[in-house]
Amino acid sequence: MPDLNPIFTESFNSGDAQALSELYEKDAVFHTPTGPVSGREAIRMMYAAMLAGSPTIESRTRQILTCGDIALITSEWSFASGGATSSGTSVEVVRRQPDGSWMYIIDEPRILRR
Repeated sequence: MPDLNPIFTESFNSGDAQALSELYEKDAVFHTPTGPVSGREAIRMMYAAMLAGSPTIESRTRQILTCGDIALITSEWSFASGGATSSGTSVEVVRRQPDGSWMYIIDEPRILRR
């Protein structure tokens, strides 16, 4: 099952930007409100900056649709940092790797409420 949310949430809440970046393929794209971040190293740096404030996240998988080695995951999430909160949805495209694991290739969180 390609549900990466439990691993993502654990890595995020432990402040591990390296572990988060390793959930993404080498050329993955993370879409931010200011534009796309491309490549695993750029994604790691984005998470390192984000995690500097020791935020926490909760995530719940809503649906997983698969077609062979590709899956579409939709999730709901809530984020808290320094007394501020936000919540939204996320759409991720993941691909099965040769070892049977799954990795993000496209990640697009959408903020619905701040």
